[in-house]
Amino acid sequence: MRVVFKDVIWLVLQSFAMIAVFFGVMMASRGSDYWVSFIILSSVLMYFAVQRAVKITNN
Repeated sequence: MRVVFKDVIWLVLQSFAMIAVFFGVMMASRGSDYWVSFIILSSVLMYFAVQRAVKITNN
């Protein structure tokens, strides 16, 4: 599991996913309609991060 935390690509994907969630929640709280796109982006980034973590741990 520690190998995943040392992978830079995984860290970048997770970081961008969390930032996208933050912006999505902020936009939703202010009444903007663009929050949905940030939540979808976050879901896609999280999917790729999980796939990368699975690939790293299986090797």
